[in-house]
Parts: sequence; C-alpha cells; structure tokens
Amino acid sequence: MTLAFLKLPAAARPVNGRGDGGARLGNYSGWDLRWQAHIVWQASPASAGAGRITAAPALAARDGLLRKVEQKMRENEAMDTAATLRKLEEEYRAARQSATDDEHAEAEVAREHRVSEAIHRHLDHAQLLALVAAMREAAERGAYSHLALRFPAEVCTDGGRRINSAQPDWPASLRGEAADVYRFWQTNLQPLGFQLTAEVLNFPGGKPGDIGLTFTWG
Repeated sequence: MTLAFLKLPAAARPVNGRGDGGARLGNYSGWDLRWQAHIVWQASPASAGAGRITAAPALAARDGLLRKVEQKMRENEAMDTAATLRKLEEEYRAARQSATDDEHAEAEVAREHRVSEAIHRHLDHAQLLALVAAMREAAERGAYSHLALRFPAEVCTDGGRRINSAQPDWPASLRGEAADVYRFWQTNLQPLGFQLTAEVLNFPGGKPGDIGLTFTWG
C-alpha cells in the first residue's frame, strides 16, 4: 500500500511561518476549510481487488462544525421575543382560567342535581332499619355516634341558616330524606334514649356547604 499527499493550494498553506514539509496538518487560517488536503491510500497490486479508498477526516469534521454553526445562527434568528413569550403566558393563564370556570360550572350542576334528588327522595322502611344496623356496628367498633345522613345545605328551606345558628326550630327547615331521618328518630329512637344532632360540616366560600344528621348514644 502506498501513501500519497495531495498538494495544498496556496490559500490553505500553514500560517505558522514554516513553508517546509515540517508544517503540521490542521494548522490553517480562518474558516476556509474546503481547501484541506485529502489523504489518499492507494491499494497495492496485491490488494487491487479491494479497490481505491479515499478519506478526508479533517475536512468532514470541519464541514460538520460549519453546518452546526450555521444551524445555530438560523435558530438564533428565529428566537422568540419577550412579547411573544408574554403572549404565550397569557394564553396559558386564560386556558387555565377557562378550565377552572368549566370545572366550577360542572360542580354547580352536579350539586344542583344532588340537592334536587335529596329533596324529592324519601327513605323506605328497609333503609331506616339499615340505619339502626349501622348504629350497632359503629358501637361494636367502639364508636358512640353514627352519621346517619349527609346532604347539601340547600336541601333546607333556609339554606342551613337555622341549623348553623342552633335555633330550636331547625327541624322545620328539613325536606326530603333529611325530614324522614328526623321523624324516624323522633318516633322510634328518641324514646329509646338516642340523641340526634344537626351541624354544618363545611363552609365552602364562607357559606354552609353540607349538613350532617348524627345519631348519638354516648
């Protein structure tokens, strides 16, 4: 195998002041990379069947670097402005607010449906007996009370105001299944020594949310 060096054009000669053969390859001025020398390997007659192989590693590496620099410059030219990013931020916040509004609207519709069901639904005898069984199970676990019913404050005719202020006539504000639970306690459980308490369980937005009716025996 023979090794041959192609002659370098004058524009690509070394800039270290040495014009002799001692100059090192790769020490060339500026970005004029396309004048790099090719190193050619010529197959010997014994290996002629292998053909001719040409390699230019320095040229390929420098050309690759040039392409990366040019690509980066194009990317920099396409960079967003501060105004563009502010617009993206505003669009994101608007989308989040719209999604939150939609969630609140869906929750409001679901609550209205729940209120309507609680007002128009009534407990049958089997459901009332199931409450008694649940009370016994709670006592066996060491509890002294059982939450018999939880319902939206809007089920009450006054939105839970009388229950929240512990007014003695609060039972008159009950409707639907809540009124059924109260009457069941008054008729069947109160004579046996059980107590019934009514309280507001939460205050979303500062207003009564859900109300709980609880049987106690402790």
